[in-house]
Amino acid sequence: MRSIFVFNISLDTKAEANFYQLNFVCNNIRQRPFYGYMDDKKRYLSFQNFSVRLKLFIGSLENSFTKWLHVDFPNNNLKSNNTLNSSGSQLASFNDPNFISKDKVAQMLTRAENLNQKVRISCELEIFGSLVEIDERIRLRTERLHKDFEDLSFPGSLSFPLSKSQYKHIAGGQSRDCYVRFISANLKNSVQANKFLLAAQSPVMRQMLFETDMVEKSTGLITVPDETSFTALKTFVTLAQSEGVLSKYFQGDVQHFLEVLSFAHKYQVDRVVDICIMIVMAVQNISLTIEDALKLHSAGELYNIPDFTARAFQWMKWKSETSQGKAEVLAYLKTSGAEFVLDFCYFLL
Repeated sequence: MRSIFVFNISLDTKAEANFYQLNFVCNNIRQRPFYGYMDDKKRYLSFQNFSVRLKLFIGSLENSFTKWLHVDFPNNNLKSNNTLNSSGSQLASFNDPNFISKDKVAQMLTRAENLNQKVRISCELEIFGSLVEIDERIRLRTERLHKDFEDLSFPGSLSFPLSKSQYKHIAGGQSRDCYVRFISANLKNSVQANKFLLAAQSPVMRQMLFETDMVEKSTGLITVPDETSFTALKTFVTLAQSEGVLSKYFQGDVQHFLEVLSFAHKYQVDRVVDICIMIVMAVQNISLTIEDALKLHSAGELYNIPDFTARAFQWMKWKSETSQGKAEVLAYLKTSGAEFVLDFCYFLL
């Protein structure tokens, strides 16, 4: 069978509402390779650990609005629509009643008109997820078949102008001049990185290692606190240097990637910030705990990432609707501050 994923997106509004509601649906259309072929395996492709970034443009790329969303794929109780040579199944649906405010859209429209741009609304979709194969014959639970699929992640590109003196170090084979080492204050832990690749991604590193006479430039050492998570630091360096593929992070640990995010935020590596958001937002509801949700909320406030705050409240709503989770969520709300409770209530409205 040939599988085609179809993503349907729409923005709806009511006259009395202050926001546009986003409706997101993912369908899988399976086509038989030739007429009369019978598919007796009853298997289909779906996603696990899924996040999507929607970027709304009005007029130009600069006039845009971006939001990350988490979508759960239940992989059961499929709504099927079968024909002679194809079968279609709705894999997941999601709606965000407060996707974007009418005031925000009005501001974007005004900006486009003031710049004499053609007022055209378009949307860019970026998805991240683990592709799995599901057996339809299993009704109450899903079976993940151990099958490898092609990793479609793209590491991006790096660009950093080198001066003649910097280029001479590379051309002359002085590899030691190409590296910088993060080291703990007690000298017990260290991580080596290519300073040219870091500088290409980080304006902070570029200034620290090339543009000013800082001690890190002369020594090639960056001292970090002893309590630093060097496991997270290694992941940060790997992602900043565009090494490897993203598929190994599908089962992302929330705490780990929030620590990676702290490095990406500190050194202003926007690409790694986006990757961390993408991975954290993809983690399934069932894999999160209330501690994870609270850390997500705190990180959203600390780094000004409202999508994290919304994700934390989304999980709490899902958890409160389960048989055992309602008591856990209510117990926390009774001990939390009034502002947190009000924000959660506002999310539920």
